Amino acid sequence: TGDAVAEGRVVFYDGENQLTGQRVEYNIKTGTGVVYQADARAEPHYRLSGEEMERLGESVYRVRKGVFTTCEDDPPSWSFHFDRATADLNDYLYGTGASFWVKNVPLIPFFPSFAAAIRRERQTGFLFPKFGNSSAKGFYGEIPFYWAIDDSRDATIAPLFYSKRGPGFRADFRHVEGPEDRGHEDVFFIQESGKEGSRFTGVMREMRLLGPRTWLRIDANGVSDDDVIRDYGDSVLQRSTQRVETNVFVTKSWDTWYPGGDLFVYQDLSTARPVELWRLPDISLVGPRQPIWRDSGLLLQSSVGFVNFVRDEGSSG
Repeated sequence: TGDAVAEGRVVFYDGENQLTGQRVEYNIKTGTGVVYQADARAEPHYRLSGEEMERLGESVYRVRKGVFTTCEDDPPSWSFHFDRATADLNDYLYGTGASFWVKNVPLIPFFPSFAAAIRRERQTGFLFPKFGNSSAKGFYGEIPFYWAIDDSRDATIAPLFYSKRGPGFRADFRHVEGPEDRGHEDVFFIQESGKEGSRFTGVMREMRLLGPRTWLRIDANGVSDDDVIRDYGDSVLQRSTQRVETNVFVTKSWDTWYPGGDLFVYQDLSTARPVELWRLPDISLVGPRQPIWRDSGLLLQSSVGFVNFVRDEGSSG
């Protein structure tokens, strides 16, 4: 019949992948079978175990009561536990009835499904989780999920939780449509426990080709309040930020003239007084050096500008 059974500490090689189990039932004709109390390792550093791993095809398994991690520790520093999953040891893993563990502690006791990439670049799935602790915010946990939307767009969505502050999330969206069309958006949001309103930061970077020799640049930064970056910034440099700026710039290039328009606003994080001096708008027209008329030997260079300054407190004009 082609059926084979092995017991003890059984080692089973599926291509480059190694599986170890207490019992293996395998059909050498169909290439299907079951590994009981299985532990599978896939290069470069993926580890998958389960009470049962049923082989459906080359490197493809259905897993029951399993654990997935990239850690070599026992118990692993972090891991996903799940009721059922389908795994291609050369490609992906997705499961249902999942929980997220740190050592022997179920940090997130349940979420309906999860996915992870194995060996492939730009594959949708969970990234390595982040953890931390501070006296002000308490224990911190973040589980990033990477979404490969298509060849030119991707996103990262990361639910997070501070034990003394509350839940929130980070989200990044990136796109590249061409050398002159690309962008990046970044949002941080948290709903602090026991407080009305939410806190957030947002960043937008856009570069667009609007037409022949016409460009749009957007560099926008926004915060909900003056202290949110100081409270939740990742680095010392970020937490010491004194101001956040927004600049929207449009320019066009002709052979002899270069017009441009700019909108500039910023928020001073060092004082609560509205002392910011905005430029709404800042318009310029530049003419590079060029002959007044042919063979005259006289050159003309010109620059014209108009700025409307806006300020709530202090001089404006």
